Amino acid sequence: MSYEDVIQSLVLFMREFDSTAKAKLRSMVIMSSDYDNRDKKFMLKTSLYDIFWKIPQAVDDGFNHYLNEKMEFYYHLSEYHKVNCNKLQGKPCNICKVRINNFDLLFEEGIAA
Repeated sequence: MSYEDVIQSLVLFMREFDSTAKAKLRSMVIMSSDYDNRDKKFMLKTSLYDIFWKIPQAVDDGFNHYLNEKMEFYYHLSEYHKVNCNKLQGKPCNICKVRINNFDLLFEEGIAA
């Protein structure tokens, strides 16, 4: 997956995280902003592995396996959403809301986590 695809998956995956985990990911994104995409992906993976210690399923399944399953699931959800999003009366759907909130949390300046 490209870094852009990873981010699209991550913003949906973040709905499963608590505010502390989200703040950690935001800090990582800010710190890695001047790095190339390969290094950003590595730093993101390392940060996620730290978060996974608090998730029993991740510990039981193995971090890499857990991460791959989640990222693949949310990547496909994101791709499906791109094609099938139905904005009723111009209002964003629930997936749009999650994407917007978490994307803004990761990348907008001045947002407190």
